[in-house]
Amino acid sequence: MSQREPFEYVEIDIDYCDRAYGQGACTAALGVTGERKCYNMFAHCQDQENFLRGTLTLQLCKPLVGSPVGMFPVLESVSATTSTVNIGGADDKLSSLGRRGTIDLRCRDFAYHDRFFDKYQAERISGAAQTDEPGYNPADRGSFWPKLRARWPYYAGRPVRHVQGYLDGGTLTITKTRHFVITEMTIGDDGSASIKGKDILDLADNKKAVAPKTTQGRLAAVIDKEAMELTLIPAGIGDSEYAAAGTAAIGSELVRFTRAGDVITITERGAGGTEIANHDAEDTLQQSYSIYKKRVDEVIRELLVDYAGINPAFIPFTKWQAEVSRWAGNFRLTTDIPKPEGVAKLVGELSVLGVSIWWDDVAQEIGLKMIRPIDGDMLYVLDDNSAIKEIAVEDRDDDRLTEVSFYSVIVRATDSVTKPENYAQQRFLVDLLSKTPNAYGDTKKSEIFMRWLNHGDTRTVRIAGRRVLQRMKTPPKRYRIVLDAKDDGIGLTDVLQVTSRVVSDPTGKPETRLVQVVSKRPLRAGHEFEVIAQSYIYDGRFGYITPNDYPTYDVASAAQIESGAFMVDATLKFPDGTKPYELI
Repeated sequence: MSQREPFEYVEIDIDYCDRAYGQGACTAALGVTGERKCYNMFAHCQDQENFLRGTLTLQLCKPLVGSPVGMFPVLESVSATTSTVNIGGADDKLSSLGRRGTIDLRCRDFAYHDRFFDKYQAERISGAAQTDEPGYNPADRGSFWPKLRARWPYYAGRPVRHVQGYLDGGTLTITKTRHFVITEMTIGDDGSASIKGKDILDLADNKKAVAPKTTQGRLAAVIDKEAMELTLIPAGIGDSEYAAAGTAAIGSELVRFTRAGDVITITERGAGGTEIANHDAEDTLQQSYSIYKKRVDEVIRELLVDYAGINPAFIPFTKWQAEVSRWAGNFRLTTDIPKPEGVAKLVGELSVLGVSIWWDDVAQEIGLKMIRPIDGDMLYVLDDNSAIKEIAVEDRDDDRLTEVSFYSVIVRATDSVTKPENYAQQRFLVDLLSKTPNAYGDTKKSEIFMRWLNHGDTRTVRIAGRRVLQRMKTPPKRYRIVLDAKDDGIGLTDVLQVTSRVVSDPTGKPETRLVQVVSKRPLRAGHEFEVIAQSYIYDGRFGYITPNDYPTYDVASAAQIESGAFMVDATLKFPDGTKPYELI
């Protein structure tokens, strides 16, 4: 008979040097570089230039008879929450990258002999690993968690995973792994550890990652307004911190340059509309983040990988490319960002173009989706009589807009990017019907400062502004829906087709609406969960340009009707009685 039972554990990846003390490339020498051998962790490494970073994975589980060998049965509790996505940056109560998913685990402390962590544990006992004292037993000194934190103070940002599955006759089967990074470690009076983490996108937090990266080169001498060359100090900083060519800021002036060693050859003074000026010795040359007509998927990947340090394995770039090619292939970004700014802020600014970014804790990847009609996506059908256990709908009138002012093309790259006077172009969009006394009868404005469209792409500005107003001109509805665990496959940004009594037509008949999931959380593990979803902007019939060989509507297949766009006559009805297609 099967003995299958649920099982969960936590994995923590610890930076661990793959070298041996004083051997090979390691130049450490006992009694010369230190009084005791290291613990193969960077904080106490005696030859940090040759530290060879590897990984030691710590596995923690709850005390359970038959738990896998090698795990530490010290886990007292673990809880994890799913992240929240801010679709298209529509919710001003959230950051544009939404709210981070979290993990919180608590572990008891215990005396420990150090065999798992310490390559030289036996030498600590014999005394061969230290010169300042004779041998001692590590199990008699301190306890597990305080010793680990003392040896590994650089835990922030390191991987922690919540692994769920089941044991069946001693065999472990894994069903789900959720990835986070450590943000906090607290050691209690009794030595117990509380460890907190957030999802991978926490690495892009404005306090942790900036673009451009700070550069510290300084001018070796004064340069006047005519100078086209300068030398950087200290010696060697050119090769260590600067690109071979690019854009940089000296004070409030932006320059384009090429570089050979520490010598900078300026190819353009006063770039980005800035004023040419004299500059003093010791002034800093800050390399900028500058792009010209790059796609939005390329820019976001660059910011997350090159500046936030996110492992590219978590970015399904082929999927991103397909999504952007389909729905934003003509959007191109051009900008100069002269001083370091938070990566989350920069990525968030792009949400107004209809981009949503989130951490998918099921697929273990960062998702990117444009605000668009359903396009081959899985559609989950829910109604009061089958899947829905509870449902409530809230109108969010605070998020409604009647006017959008869209600013683009920066005048001076080093001036404020949130002042209308620093933009050369403004597009004003208004929903006149909503402003009439018989409708809402009010004015709700939004100003959008888009520094990423500096090459004057009026078409993209027009499309982006119109889409913002379209999705916000009526109060967005927010749905709270409780579902059975059998529907647990629903994930963030998935589209639900909801038919419920709480949303009806004027006759009282339940209406079918499309909504998009923005958050999800378990209510009773293994029994039911809650999703929060918002109105799906493209809750209609949208078509796409069809191939030339498509037939007429009355003889077209269901697949052709779904994927195409057909013309209708003045009756505005197709032969089957359905309504016409809409254009985005």
